[in-house]
Amino acid sequence: MELHADSDRPDETLQRLILPCRLLGEALAQDDQFLSLEETCAPGAGSADYDFRLPQFALDAAGTSGLPSSLGFTQQGLLPEIQRLWRSFDSKIVLWKYDDPGVQEVTEYTGVSEAVVAAAIAHPKEFVQSIDYFLVLATTLEISLHALRFAPGSNRLLPPVRTQFSVASDDISMNAV
Repeated sequence: MELHADSDRPDETLQRLILPCRLLGEALAQDDQFLSLEETCAPGAGSADYDFRLPQFALDAAGTSGLPSSLGFTQQGLLPEIQRLWRSFDSKIVLWKYDDPGVQEVTEYTGVSEAVVAAAIAHPKEFVQSIDYFLVLATTLEISLHALRFAPGSNRLLPPVRTQFSVASDDISMNAV
């Protein structure tokens, strides 16, 4: 905004700037109500930053203490969409509820033949009926979809079912899907 000595006095210019300054201040105040990129990406914001030594993540708490002691390849992570922790033991994947340490709901699944290197959840499209979620499993050879359903009226996970959908990973090492 230009200040002309003959037409604008400083107090008039100041009066015209009050409203834009107030609007700018309100916008900055609203922006402060949301997480910043630094806060979103800070340690503790992702599943890789959870402390898996907590009781709800312990193998014994999940009822899987009978697993072999000489495990080959293992990975783990969180599936917050279904409130489950996953841990792979070669080609076996174990899912259990992490939100309630007192509930020992464990689902073991061996629907793949290679070591599971990553797992994720995908929402089915609207035209897919009777499936609540897809479990996406990446192995050393393929990425495959497995149907997940919950028992009617509860959040108890039924055994996963392998679908016909898979794609070869073409010898590309996956660490996330």
